[in-house]
Amino acid sequence: MGRALLIRKWKCKKRSIRGTVAANIITKNEQKTIVRCIRSVQDVVDEIIVVDTGSTDDTMIKAINAGARIGQIKWNDDFSAPRNKAIELSGTDWILSIDADEVLPERGKEEIREMASMPQVAGWHIDTMTYLKSSMQLNVQVNNKKYKEGSEFPYYVISTKTRMFQKREGIRWRFPVHELIDTSIIEAGGKFRKAEIKMQHIHKEGTKEDLQKKGEFYLRLCEKKVRDNPDMGHAWGELAVCELQSGLFMRAARSYWQAITKGENNSRNRYGYAGVLRLLGQVELSDLEIERAICMDFPNLTHIEMRGKQ
Repeated sequence: MGRALLIRKWKCKKRSIRGTVAANIITKNEQKTIVRCIRSVQDVVDEIIVVDTGSTDDTMIKAINAGARIGQIKWNDDFSAPRNKAIELSGTDWILSIDADEVLPERGKEEIREMASMPQVAGWHIDTMTYLKSSMQLNVQVNNKKYKEGSEFPYYVISTKTRMFQKREGIRWRFPVHELIDTSIIEAGGKFRKAEIKMQHIHKEGTKEDLQKKGEFYLRLCEKKVRDNPDMGHAWGELAVCELQSGLFMRAARSYWQAITKGENNSRNRYGYAGVLRLLGQVELSDLEIERAICMDFPNLTHIEMRGKQ
């Protein structure tokens, strides 16, 4: 029997008051940020679950002293495993997923309670503002200082993912990296809604050596994700980004093309493919890919005939 058949049609639970909420945090050597993270959610959640994957510093001691309940799991190159462990340890109606270097802002924090009072919503999409010191990144925005938590940074970028969802049987995180809860919610027939609150990611910029190690780490996990899901265009696109950042331009070009031909023929991947082609010296092909991407973003300006999956 397929996985989708094991999860029944989503049924709303009738509640007269708000559901309970557990903050789920996974950690490894996060002693510098874990207390800040826990304190940011303490007054709006009913319990805090921290699952550690092998810290060698004081992360767990600090988390316990800050009021969290601790679980442990051996790291096995899979971010979904500790996140699912945290769900299992939670005894609440809702899960709020937050990383150790993030904080829930004071501005709009009460919205979490309102969100937990809507059983017709299975999952909440929440924007994350990742703060930066440099503007050298795609889609960067100037910080308007709306949130005090990131006021010292001049720039930020926005990403969106499902951060809060109902705890139900079969609702689990999937994939070893860039993990998603959405797949199991969709299979269960659940509906999503967009929240107003913005998660605050206080980005820690490491040394050149730190960045290299991080790049190698994510490259390995993205390769694993593609091996396990060879027909998933999104996974190929993620791998292409890791390969590009690691200077593996030929491999990145192949991965971008795999993404484009496996269901992810969008401007993001076309721009990425164009950038790699230019780095490989294929300027004319790069210019053509840029025009294709522009046509996708601005269809009224289209002057290239798009032929199938070209």
